[in-house]
This record gives sequence, structure tokens and C-alpha cells, in this order.
Amino acid sequence: MAFSNSGLVYNLQRWDRWNDFGEPPSEATINRALRGLREHGLVDRPDGNLYAINDRGRRYLAGELDASDLDRTDES
Repeated sequence: MAFSNSGLVYNLQRWDRWNDFGEPPSEATINRALRGLREHGLVDRPDGNLYAINDRGRRYLAGELDASDLDRTDES
């Protein structure tokens, strides 16, 4: 699955549960988060405008990678 930052912003800002959590994140906040995920090797940009969670990102979400491993972007 791939997504654009503007598509993510659009969907998050329209999510009806934000009332439970406060305000939705701004586009700048989402862009910073995506940049951080990319810097840590958790998402790829297969197209200049799209982001996709990669194998490393899926392993992190599954609990197979520790947060201390995120500074390294090698696949070892």
C-alpha cells in the first residue's frame, strides 16, 4: 500500500474520532513524521509523491525491531 502525504493529511483531518484525541495533526506535522520515518528506514518513496511502509517498517510494527535499532538503516 502506498499513500501520499496530502492523502494522509486529508484522511486524518476527516477522521471522526479526533474529538476523542484533540485536534488532527497539521500537514507540517505529518510531513515531519514522514521524514523521520524515512530517515529511520521505515518507509520508502517508490514515487516522488508516494510513501510505502517497507519490510523494516513492518518488522518494527510487528515488534521484531527494537527502537534502539532505528538509528541504523542497514538491513542487518
